[in-house]
Amino acid sequence: MNNKPTFGIIGFGRFGKLWARAIAPFGEVKIFDKKNKKNTLVDTINCDLLFLLVPISEIESICKKIAPHLKPNTIIIDACSVKTHPVKMMKKWLPAKQPIIATHPLFGPDSIQKNGIAKQKIAISTIRTSSKELEKFENLLKKLHLEIIKTTPREHDKQMARSQALVHLLGRALAKLHLKPQEISTPDYQALVQMNNMVNNDTWELFYDMQRKNPYAKNIRKALIRALQQFEDTIQEGPTKLKPTIASLRRKIDTLDKEIIETISKRLAIVEEIGALKKQQQLKIKDSTRENKLHNLHEILAKKRNIDPKTIHHIFTLLMKESRRAQL
Repeated sequence: MNNKPTFGIIGFGRFGKLWARAIAPFGEVKIFDKKNKKNTLVDTINCDLLFLLVPISEIESICKKIAPHLKPNTIIIDACSVKTHPVKMMKKWLPAKQPIIATHPLFGPDSIQKNGIAKQKIAISTIRTSSKELEKFENLLKKLHLEIIKTTPREHDKQMARSQALVHLLGRALAKLHLKPQEISTPDYQALVQMNNMVNNDTWELFYDMQRKNPYAKNIRKALIRALQQFEDTIQEGPTKLKPTIASLRRKIDTLDKEIIETISKRLAIVEEIGALKKQQQLKIKDSTRENKLHNLHEILAKKRNIDPKTIHHIFTLLMKESRRAQL
């Protein structure tokens, strides 16, 4: 009698292929991928452990597709490099009692090729599982000799904003400099070239997903940009104990002005979407109740920041006038 578990894998990219090879000795593996439909979706998800190895941006759509066909005891396991967003999507679209474990293997095809899979780390968050279900999954990880790190989705994303999103940001930025091995270099330079090569093997889709879907990545990016600008100011003006100068402060204003204009552009784009929906539903463009609520909110926020509410009111009056024009 065969007591080996059955594994389903949705998504057969670089990591999917790696994972399928790794777990094949411990059970029957079925694979479904939009480019390789060897098994049907329904056949693939009829298993003990189902691994969702799709891009972060596709988690919601795949959860919608599989939800009506899942067996109640199938354990759903994602492997996204961001956790709060996939967990939210799985809890929203999968059946209310479906067992869910969120994971992030802290390795990939490149690191496995170099160092092997044994003693690699994997972060896991128990979202909706019994102790028996969790034990079934952890037994598989132990057979692979993986080091298990238990965490929460929020804590995972906080740490990964620094350790992964930041590293990939630097790696992609370094690619713009076209760094290559050279005769005159230090070990530090060689490490930069290696980091650049490692992250650029991953897809742009993964890069943008980890930057946009991780709620903590944006603040890390901004902190890095500010630090670089401060160093540039110090380099240009000399080590004056970082005292601000007119030039350095004006550069900060230029940066803030750019952010303000970009934010206004994003706001107007959303307003256009609202305008299109109002036209479909035959609603009036002007909504006085909504505008009064915004006026009161802006006044409260202005006072908290010690800004004259009349100034803020004038700015948003002009902005709302432009918003109404955008909806026409």
